[in-house]
Amino acid sequence: MEYETFIECTPVPKGRPRATKSGRIYTPAKTRAYEDMLRVATKDSPMFTGKVTVNLIFHFLIPKSRRTGKKKVEHMEPHLQRPDLDNLIKCIDAFNGSIWLDDTQIYAITASKFWNEGEQGVYLNVTDS
Repeated sequence: MEYETFIECTPVPKGRPRATKSGRIYTPAKTRAYEDMLRVATKDSPMFTGKVTVNLIFHFLIPKSRRTGKKKVEHMEPHLQRPDLDNLIKCIDAFNGSIWLDDTQIYAITASKFWNEGEQGVYLNVTDS
């Protein structure tokens, strides 16, 4: 079985857990909102119950300032600035219980981030083995 989708959004890195003065730990609102949006976007996906491989490609819009001049970037050129790829990958926690039972089922993952002229978002491909 295979599931493939493109989620149109601004990719958001997972924020560090925060603590209140009373010691309660919470996830930042921006991260919670992004993970909720990812869950809603993949609500019609099949449920994977065995081991899976995941491929993630994060697309970022090329800013107008980077379309010409010395710092020009091309379509599908690697995105070599913040946010960090490892923090973007952590968003897969959002798919626990919707695409797979738990992210411990993932035995292989590939991820990359690129500049894109037309749209920004997250390409997701999940394959069972």
